[in-house]
Amino acid sequence: MKYRIVIERPFGRIELEAERLEEILNELRSFPEWMSVIDQSILERALAPEQREELMGIVESTVDGPAIIVPPEKLTSKESISLLLYASGPDGLEPKEVSRLLSLSGLSMAGYAARMSEMRREGLLLKEADMYRLSVRGRSWVEEIISRLRG
Repeated sequence: MKYRIVIERPFGRIELEAERLEEILNELRSFPEWMSVIDQSILERALAPEQREELMGIVESTVDGPAIIVPPEKLTSKESISLLLYASGPDGLEPKEVSRLLSLSGLSMAGYAARMSEMRREGLLLKEADMYRLSVRGRSWVEEIISRLRG
């Protein structure tokens, strides 16, 4: 007689199979040990920052989110906000997340919310619920900024 146990995990199924019940029990005893290894591996892969090639040397991907690494004097407030939105992807960011990423980048901007409102009026940003994201025009503008910074 074969014994079989199937365990459903977020990443898939784990199946244990053996001829004897003692073999299954032995495998189950080591289960927490190797499950933590699998879970940690999956978590590290999920959290690993993905660096976009066009942003290399301008924005660095970190576990905490994108961080601008260009000297602050080379960017205006609006350009900094736009680069962070561009690096964050198409889903956009809430204003408090923009503030956190600006701080992560070492940029302290008390008036960032006002700049975002201006950018929205200029057609560079779209606001959907509490999220801001770049418009098509905004994305084109950021690509021009990237080209200028690459020189």
